Amino acid sequence: TTKIVTLENGGTIDLSDLINTDNQAISYDAATQTLTLQNGGTVNLSGLGGTDNQAISYDATTKIITLENGGNINLSDLINTDNQAISYDATTQLLSLENGGVVNLSGLIGTDDQAISYDATTKIVTLENGGNIDLTNLTNTDNQTISYNAATHILTLQNGGAVNLSGLIDTDDQAISYNATTKIVTLENGGAIDLSNLTNTDNQELSSTKAGNIINLTILGGNTVAFSVADGDASATNEIQDLTLSSNQLRITNNLAATPINLTPYLDNTDNQNLTATKSGNTITLDIERGTGATVNIASNTPAENQVLTWVGNEWIAANIISAGTTTKTGYYSVDPTAFVGLGKDGDKIFYHAENGANGDFVGADFNDAKIAAPINLAHDVTITNITFYYHDSRTGGSAKDDIYFDVLRKDRRNSTEESIGTANSTGSAGDGSLTISPTSRTLIDNSLYSYRVVASLDKYGADDNNIRHRVYSVV
Repeated sequence: TTKIVTLENGGTIDLSDLINTDNQAISYDAATQTLTLQNGGTVNLSGLGGTDNQAISYDATTKIITLENGGNINLSDLINTDNQAISYDATTQLLSLENGGVVNLSGLIGTDDQAISYDATTKIVTLENGGNIDLTNLTNTDNQTISYNAATHILTLQNGGAVNLSGLIDTDDQAISYNATTKIVTLENGGAIDLSNLTNTDNQELSSTKAGNIINLTILGGNTVAFSVADGDASATNEIQDLTLSSNQLRITNNLAATPINLTPYLDNTDNQNLTATKSGNTITLDIERGTGATVNIASNTPAENQVLTWVGNEWIAANIISAGTTTKTGYYSVDPTAFVGLGKDGDKIFYHAENGANGDFVGADFNDAKIAAPINLAHDVTITNITFYYHDSRTGGSAKDDIYFDVLRKDRRNSTEESIGTANSTGSAGDGSLTISPTSRTLIDNSLYSYRVVASLDKYGADDNNIRHRVYSVV
């Protein structure tokens, strides 16, 4: 109310004359005990030191000066007491306050038109008309090393001073996600980047055109490059060559100056060798030209009467001479599934045969109650000892129609008479199987009077062609 500053132990300052006279900020330096106004003017309170050892503080928010042991000064009434606009007229060089008061600056214009220079060697700043500032004491005055402790997150200067960065660690621990449909990258706590404009930004096509020997290659959205495909020597035939071989010399035909290739070192005469044999007692020595010889001891292998030497494995063995007409040899004859044909009326081929199908090669009927047949072409005068039928029967049941029936027949060439050599049927467990019979009659093949065949009676019974239940694989 009275605008008087009063100390507890005596002494006052009357501030009433300062009201509304100057809108300035006030500050206090606790080290020097000096009270300072923004635009000038200080009060040194150091002389009061010891008379009242208290700390003084200033709250910039409430505008209150407070003493440690009590007592305060409310300066809020002094704030903004001289809220005036200031203006400057560049023509008249006049500085004016809104509520009155003018300062003429024209006398200052051009009064100190000087050049300033700096000598990097001496570190001295110099004015044109005199006066200088020596900056040598400021050079490298803060040459310090800075270090960082990753454990404590503290940044430290060599000569003192530190900044604790721990509060900044993991302050932005967010998950990042990408939506492939919208092409947007999103942060967990907000913020997104739309990448849709970057999708297929280089989706270009190449095209070409040809004019004579010039090809123009163009990229969509880009430039065109032209290049020539012309033959440099304009000859359509000079690259066409042939080879000739004369006296073991290999040459090309269209360049007589080309270097020939001598093939003499590669001639294949490496197996042109002679054999010689010498006998000494029961030892025969065989020598081969440019090779290693071998010896044969014939003492234990000398053939007796009615014997001959026979090479068996890696040695000569004395073996008995077999008289003509007494040799017996076992052979095999196979009927392939592709040899079967249908026995339907009018010569129709009413059979099914799968080649390289899902279930391999086999022959089967294309309908039920069918018969298929294949010829048997054995050599004259051979004897049939065994016949094996290989088949698949996945139809089980007690009726005759559930089985495959095989019959090996011979037919008289002179009439329609046919006779059975042997029969078999597939009674048994379902699936792939085989039957072997040993016929006892009509087993000698006589191609002068008879022809021979095998007949199979079977049904289809399948959902489709690859799953029929009666199949014939072969007859051996």
